[in-house]
Amino acid sequence: MEKQDEEVSPQELLKRVQVLLEGSPEVEAAQRETLRNVYVFGSRVHQCHQPDADYDLIAIVEGPYFEGPKLIEEGDLNVNLYHRVYFTLLLKECLVWCLLVLFLPRRFVLKEEIKLPWQMRKLNVRKSALLDSKHNLQKICNFGVL
Repeated sequence: MEKQDEEVSPQELLKRVQVLLEGSPEVEAAQRETLRNVYVFGSRVHQCHQPDADYDLIAIVEGPYFEGPKLIEEGDLNVNLYHRVYFTLLLKECLVWCLLVLFLPRRFVLKEEIKLPWQMRKLNVRKSALLDSKHNLQKICNFGVL
C-alpha cells in the first residue's frame, strides 16, 4: 500500500530535525546547540514530490568547524548539515542549489536566525547554472521522462 502524502507542519518538521540531530553521534554538542537555519529543498520545494517522498533539508550550524556536508538520515528525513562558514563559501561560488535557500518562499524556511551573505558574481552564476541544468537533465533522463 502506498504511503499517503501527509503534510507535516513546519514546526513539527523543525522539531523532528532537532531530535534527529540530538541523537546523532556525527553531530557535536556545540553544533547541536548552534543550529541556526533550516531550509526545505528538493522535490517538495518544486512541488514534484511523490506521496512517499522524503524531506530533504539543509541545516546550518556554527560551533566546531567541519568541511563539507554531513548527511544525517532517519526515516523520511535527510538533513544535509553545513557549517555556516563552509556554506558561505558555497554561496560565494554561486551554486544554484545554495542560492535557492536565499529566495525560498517563507513556508520552506523552518528556522532562520542568521542572514547568509551573498554577492552576485555573474561568471560564477553562469557556470553554476550550466552545471545545475546538466545535473537536472541527467536526473530527468534517469527517470525515463525523455
